[in-house]
Amino acid sequence: NADRSLFTAVPTRSFFPRGFLWDEGFHQLLLSRWDPILSIEALRTWLNSMDEDGWIPRERILGEEARAKVPPEFQVQSPLIANPPTLLLPTEYLARRLKALRTANQPDSLPEATRIEEFLLTAYPRLVKLIEWISRTQSGPEKNTYRWRGRTQNLTLASGLDDYPRAPQVPWEKEAHLDLFCWISFALRTLESIRHLLPHHSLPPPSALPDFQTLSDSLDRYWDDELEQFSDISNTDTNEHSGHLGYIAIFPVALGVLPASSPKLEKVLR
Repeated sequence: NADRSLFTAVPTRSFFPRGFLWDEGFHQLLLSRWDPILSIEALRTWLNSMDEDGWIPRERILGEEARAKVPPEFQVQSPLIANPPTLLLPTEYLARRLKALRTANQPDSLPEATRIEEFLLTAYPRLVKLIEWISRTQSGPEKNTYRWRGRTQNLTLASGLDDYPRAPQVPWEKEAHLDLFCWISFALRTLESIRHLLPHHSLPPPSALPDFQTLSDSLDRYWDDELEQFSDISNTDTNEHSGHLGYIAIFPVALGVLPASSPKLEKVLR
């Protein structure tokens, strides 16, 4: 129906003519710099596709053209499978842009600033619901740990890093995933920045989530002393790590979870 229509970029119109939640945050990082108002319209339609629990399908397969490219067995999606909340990447940029527009205080920038503020006000409660849903459904074995659901021994499609090697064993409930921890940490920091940017609206903090500082204090749990890098935890009971060094090792830096003053920063970048 009209409430679930989608205005989105696509990876490729000829082969993937549908919206991908993971991809869209990165698409909008570019588009928001070229045309912030157009980007807001795309972000709004994605947030409008959220169900009452906070879940957004990781693929929006709308219309015959899109369905023709997807095998029937993959068209139905589980509301227990998450995807990285990349929509917060362009949202965080828009918040910074609003702050810059206010600082510049130019009369011709007022309409854009007003549109961005209106978007942030309407997006904030939906983003809170999204992150609370991810935190609840992808919770890990211990407090402030998280685990992608839907993982197989060789694939973690939910993470967006489909074939990134995880724990050596088959999926089980004692593993904790670094990238998901970082995504939720980044989301909490972004939500806090929106609240501080709009203090006169008294936006409430998420009641079911820790604050950014509390969660980020748990980052050291993911530090592998042997590799001297961050990695997944393969067994939270023994604090064993996955032993794999790859993309997600830089997530704490890329998503701003690791403080710039941390002595671990040099080792991560080395």
